[in-house]
Amino acid sequence: MNKGVERVQAVFNCLKENNLTLASFLAFAISSVFFCHEIRAVENTMLFSTTPSREADIVREWILRSSRNIYEAEIRDLLRKETNLRMNASAMQMEQFEVARMRNLKDIYKTKAPMLWDLLLHLLNADSRTNKTRVVYPIASVAAATMSATENSDSTEGDHPITYDHNEALHLFEIKGVVIASILIHSSNEKCNALQVRNGLYLAASNASKSIRQWAAHTGLSVSPSSIANARDSLIKGQKELNCMLGATKVLNLAYDNCDFKFTVGQPTDLKDRTFESITTGLFLNMHNGVLPEDLEYAEYIWERHPNNEESTNPFPVGIFYRTWNRFED
Repeated sequence: MNKGVERVQAVFNCLKENNLTLASFLAFAISSVFFCHEIRAVENTMLFSTTPSREADIVREWILRSSRNIYEAEIRDLLRKETNLRMNASAMQMEQFEVARMRNLKDIYKTKAPMLWDLLLHLLNADSRTNKTRVVYPIASVAAATMSATENSDSTEGDHPITYDHNEALHLFEIKGVVIASILIHSSNEKCNALQVRNGLYLAASNASKSIRQWAAHTGLSVSPSSIANARDSLIKGQKELNCMLGATKVLNLAYDNCDFKFTVGQPTDLKDRTFESITTGLFLNMHNGVLPEDLEYAEYIWERHPNNEESTNPFPVGIFYRTWNRFED
């Protein structure tokens, strides 16, 4: 038998005699303060050593392979249907659209993939000057720390120090982390497109050009322009059905708004003058769930006598109305 194998086997036998497994031995050595120098020496050999070492390369490759397996397992957890990250653009519902908020996606990623989320925040927060991370997001379970003035004294721009808002920095890092994680899961499964659908609808609402929307789709930030159109049509169809349901209950508010548009021309003539268009929009306001039709019986009666109604035929005295209103406010 090889002498190296014999020595390793002897070490395993020694661990067994002391009721230790390799995993328990490493866990205790890493977590104990009594062996911090030995652990730090191993880390320096693998991370910062300028001389190549076969043993260090083998250990580093094993750590990287194990880390990849952990992160891939968390990605697979995010791809499950239970995470509600899958959206069908042709059957889009407003409730699904709300799931794609940055705050909701951040909570999902932190819960379902905590190690991946922690890795993204650390990589986004790396400081190349010191080979360390800035004290903004130290670990997943610890809140953002506050950097003192002395710690931040070397961050200057000219003669003026750069103000470093940790809350704002943490918020920006979290947004970038959500975007990166969303691109990762969308690349693994195109059906997991929560953020991409929301971005696509935002680009369409912002009247972005087709080339911009195609660029966003190719980079993984959005869905294709055809999917955006399908999602928009689906939301409009769903909203129409909801409006019909609200109208049938007879418990809703409908606010109308008249919009006038005047389109001018550079040089008006007899045959080419400015045009005028007028449209009326309606906003459906859902009432509280406890409101019944009979509760609105006196709404018309009150409005006919309200002092804000210019067409009121029999208004209440202004003084009486405001005294009553102030009493309600008190």
